[in-house]
Amino acid sequence: MFDIIDELIEEIKKDEIYQSYKKANLALNNPQTLALLSRRKNLMEDYNRLKQYEKYTSLDELNHDIKEVNQEINQNDIIMHYYKCYYQLNDLLEEVTSIVFDNISDELIVSRFEL
Repeated sequence: MFDIIDELIEEIKKDEIYQSYKKANLALNNPQTLALLSRRKNLMEDYNRLKQYEKYTSLDELNHDIKEVNQEINQNDIIMHYYKCYYQLNDLLEEVTSIVFDNISDELIVSRFEL
């Protein structure tokens, strides 16, 4: 059984969708993109830290900064291409999961978990 699983993994790694994802992931590693993503991460950490004090302080400026960074991210072709490839790979892996585990049990949920 493990040999079959290893074969499946190797075939997924050969797939164009996986290869596109790997290339898109590598493309994120440029100084401008990393700086933008780091800026968003820091702003979100600040927001989460200060959120508990919103009775005492205004988060308007921080919310404005987060909105601006999110707009920059949405206009960044490298990041948007990465997200596109990421979701395509996720869809492929969900399809594989569904095929592999489809008839194991009626109680097994193989679809995406959503809150």
